[in-house]
Amino acid sequence: MARRLRGSRRRDAPALHVLSAFASKLGAVIADRVVEPGQNEIMAAVALLKDLPLDGAIITGDAIFTQREICRRIRGANGHYLFVVKENQPTLKADLKLAFGDVSPSEGPPPDARTAATLDKGHGRIETRKITVSSEVVDYLDWPGLAQVARIDRRRRIGEKESVEVGYLITSLPATDAGPERLLDLARAHWAIENKLHYVRDVTFREDRCRVRAGARPLATLRSLATSLIRSLGLHIPEARENFREERAAAIAAVTGSIL
Repeated sequence: MARRLRGSRRRDAPALHVLSAFASKLGAVIADRVVEPGQNEIMAAVALLKDLPLDGAIITGDAIFTQREICRRIRGANGHYLFVVKENQPTLKADLKLAFGDVSPSEGPPPDARTAATLDKGHGRIETRKITVSSEVVDYLDWPGLAQVARIDRRRRIGEKESVEVGYLITSLPATDAGPERLLDLARAHWAIENKLHYVRDVTFREDRCRVRAGARPLATLRSLATSLIRSLGLHIPEARENFREERAAAIAAVTGSIL
């Protein structure tokens, strides 16, 4: 996850750009790294991976991280990846579209296609997600550690309006370890970062309004730490902030683990 701390921008310096590793099950940032001016975000991600315990971990990421070197390093450390494929990898995306019959619909999905779907309803919204998974084209694609490819169809209806979105994924997880249902869950867990981290820091903590530059990164780290601590206590973040603002002793007790 990459985030630009907009409030840290100055006339003589751009805003700080911080790349973070977010553990979805913990709901916490476990490592971060400043992307230096002129530094490639991809190389920053490669450097960040060196700081992470990758053995047995599943790394998910946006399309910018769908890079051969990143995938190679994850597999070299005995980890697994699940990455989105978009236009920054045009050949790979074109091959996936061809494999799933999106270039010539008459060809249909691969012979070994397996599917799973979910349906969510709430607040006048109906959303269906369907994943189609295949291993047939893996050898042809020649991608480091690749074991399966997937196509996800997202249909969202709000009232009379309906939107359709199609996306593609690659993963090193073999079919024996991750069937369609699990891959769909992992994909959804990745996008949960928007609500679990981005929204909290943007809206609840109003991070972009902070004009501090010299201490921008430590403050961002403290916000992430506060978020994970509040979650570990089973509290709702906005309410916890209000309560701790009025009851400083309770906040100290939460941090130290003491009982008042």
